[in-house]
Amino acid sequence: MKYILADFEFNQAFDFVNNTKGISNPACPFEIMQIGAIKLDRMLNMSDDLNLYIKPSIYKQPNPFILKLTGIDPALLMKAPAFPEAYRQFTEFAGKDAVFLFWGPDDMRELMRNIIYYKLDHKRLAMKYINLQKAASAYLRNSGAVGLRGVVEYFGIPIDRPFHNAINDAYYVGKILPLIYDESQFVIQHVDIEEIRFQKPKMPPVVLPKVRTLPKPQSVPKSKSQARHRPKPPYRTKFRHRHKPIKKAKKEQASNDEN
Repeated sequence: MKYILADFEFNQAFDFVNNTKGISNPACPFEIMQIGAIKLDRMLNMSDDLNLYIKPSIYKQPNPFILKLTGIDPALLMKAPAFPEAYRQFTEFAGKDAVFLFWGPDDMRELMRNIIYYKLDHKRLAMKYINLQKAASAYLRNSGAVGLRGVVEYFGIPIDRPFHNAINDAYYVGKILPLIYDESQFVIQHVDIEEIRFQKPKMPPVVLPKVRTLPKPQSVPKSKSQARHRPKPPYRTKFRHRHKPIKKAKKEQASNDEN
């Protein structure tokens, strides 16, 4: 079986005016901006690698917080090819029969969502992957998801390159793989492209600016005597004495005529 270690870094929407998270495109909230892939031989040794940067297209400007987290130089992104060309290189490197090894369940889904967004041929890749994060949790008897750095430190693997970089993270997963290898725990999962096509993506939270509200005016408490002897509304008093009744006015006019 042909294994490919793979990892992606994603660009996301950012509101540069308010310096906060922006409104994402529902069709593709996580735009791939780096692909890291490593081939494994039959002995699970790393034999070849591929590192691709991708020019942002959905969100034209890279998210500054992600750039700080990953350490990616934005100049590399601006000179990089667009996703369709990067996808072509990635598929040629991986081949159609490869099983991808990801650290987590989301990378494969987001890859498919990017493929759907750009209307590319998903059949150029095998729709199969293994969640090594889940396999590591089972090996360590941890009920929750375990972080990549924590597992690297647990096994005493030398940290000689920064994390949160696609090719570096794939490299560390490759170092962990022989230490946790258990074929019974390596469950191959199949991706249903049609399910992802109509699946509502997990949108990144959007922080809306706080709206300042004015305090409500405090009502002055009235005494019982003030409430009991309130004067009637002035319009009623004026309206009541503004005109005389019509019948009474005619009688007064008739008596004046007789006199």
